[in-house]
Amino acid sequence: MDIIHATDLQQLLEEQPGFCTSIYQPTHVVGPNAPDDTVRLKNLVTSAKSRLIEHGLRASDVRKSLERIEDLTRDVEFWDRRGQGLAVFLSDETFTRFRLGAPVEEAAVVGRRFYVKPLLPFVSADERFSILAVSQNRVRLLQATMHTCESVSVKGLPTNLKETLNLVGADRGQQVHTATHFSTGKQGAVFHGQGGVSDTAKGELVQYFREIDTVLRPILQTSNRPLILAAVESAIPLFRDVCGYQRLSDESLVGNFDYAADHEIHAQALPIAQRIFTRDRTNAAARYQELANTERASDRLDVILPAALEGRVETLFVDVRASDPGVYHPTTGFISYGGKNGLEMEDLLDRVAVESLVRRGDVYAVPREQMPCNSEVAAIFRY
Repeated sequence: MDIIHATDLQQLLEEQPGFCTSIYQPTHVVGPNAPDDTVRLKNLVTSAKSRLIEHGLRASDVRKSLERIEDLTRDVEFWDRRGQGLAVFLSDETFTRFRLGAPVEEAAVVGRRFYVKPLLPFVSADERFSILAVSQNRVRLLQATMHTCESVSVKGLPTNLKETLNLVGADRGQQVHTATHFSTGKQGAVFHGQGGVSDTAKGELVQYFREIDTVLRPILQTSNRPLILAAVESAIPLFRDVCGYQRLSDESLVGNFDYAADHEIHAQALPIAQRIFTRDRTNAAARYQELANTERASDRLDVILPAALEGRVETLFVDVRASDPGVYHPTTGFISYGGKNGLEMEDLLDRVAVESLVRRGDVYAVPREQMPCNSEVAAIFRY
C-alpha cells in the first residue's frame, strides 16, 4: 500500500495540459481464487478511450497516450503487491498510481483536471496516526493510517538503552529479564539486585526516554498526529512523565514488541486509533455547532474556499459523496458555476479540502449523515 500525502493531491489538482484521465478500481488480495484485476483495469482503459475520442481526440493519439496504463497491466511485481484498491492518474505530463489499503468505487473519469475525491479519506484527519514501539532494546516509530503502516527512519533517534547511555559493558550489579515477547498482558522488565538497583534502572530508563522525546518531539509536532505508545507496562508511566508531545494517546499497547512485525503492532493499535478519531470528529462537530452563528464558522463554499487559500481553515468537514463543479476566480473571490464547457471546471469541494490539508487544517471527509450541518461543506476558522 502507498501512503498518500496532501501535497500529492495538491500536485494532482494543478492545471494540466490536455486531458486528464483518472481511474479507480477495487483490487483483491493475491490468491488462486482472486479475480483478475488486470482485466478490470483494461476495461476501464477502454472506457476512458471512448470518452477521450468523444471529446475530439484522434483514436491513434488516445491509444498512444493510454499505453502507460496498459503497460501497468503487464507489471507482475506491481500486481503481486496490490492492496484493496487502485488509483491511476494520466495526463500528457503526469503518470501516477497509488495502491490503496481500502476498496474504492470503480470509475473512469476524463476531464481537464484529475478527479481526486475518492482519495480524500486516505489523507483526512481521521486517518493518520503514529505508533512508538519502545523498549530497552529497540525503538521504532511507525507512521500509519487505518490501512497502511511503515517504519520511519529518524536521524539521531536512540536505538537502545545501553548505547544511548553508554552503558555497554557496564556492571550495574543487576540482572534483567523481560517478559514474554509480544503480548498485551500486564508484563514488564523485571530487575534483580541489592539496595537501590531498581532506582538506578528506573533513572536510566527516564534518561533514555528523555533522549527519545527530545529527538521525536519536533517531528511529531510537525505532523500533529495522534501518537500511540507500545511498551511494557512498567515503562509506560515513565515515558508519559517525560513526553512533551501533547497528542500522546491516553491508551497504550502493553507488552514486549521487540520481535513483533510492524503489521502486527499496527493491527493491535487500530481499535485505539479508531476511538481517538471518533472522539476527535465528534468534538470537532460539537465545536462547529457552538460557533455556527459566529464569524469563526461557515457552511458557505464561497466563504470557506478563500479562507482555505489564506490558511484560515482550522477544521473542515466535507461530504465525501458530494460534488460542486465550478470555477474559482481568485482575483475577485467569485465562483462561477455551469458554463458551456463543463470540462474547464473543477470540483471545488476537492479544491477546498486539499487547500485546507496542505495548510495543516484538519479535514474530515465524511458521508452526509456525519456532517455537522445541512450542507456539503462546513468549516471552523482559525481567526
